[in-house]
Amino acid sequence: EALRLTKAKGRDSFDLLFTDMVMPQIGGKELAYWFRLTHPATRVLFTSGYPEKSVAHNGELVAGIAFLHKPYTPETLAQKVRQVLDN
Repeated sequence: EALRLTKAKGRDSFDLLFTDMVMPQIGGKELAYWFRLTHPATRVLFTSGYPEKSVAHNGELVAGIAFLHKPYTPETLAQKVRQVLDN
């Protein structure tokens, strides 16, 4: 659905892509890659309920990647979104 939205008429930009790292058909990193091809200025915030080392590359999250571990409160989500958008 997110990739379909990148091609929607009248949709020139997105401020934030918020995606899970692990999904049934396409992973969050791959989704972010394809999404940012057409919208390079879009900020990305990843989330996952898996331990960080299981969703990281070689056991580490890449520097500069915003990540929010599940579970989180609405307040924590709002704070992280604000932080990502402000950076």
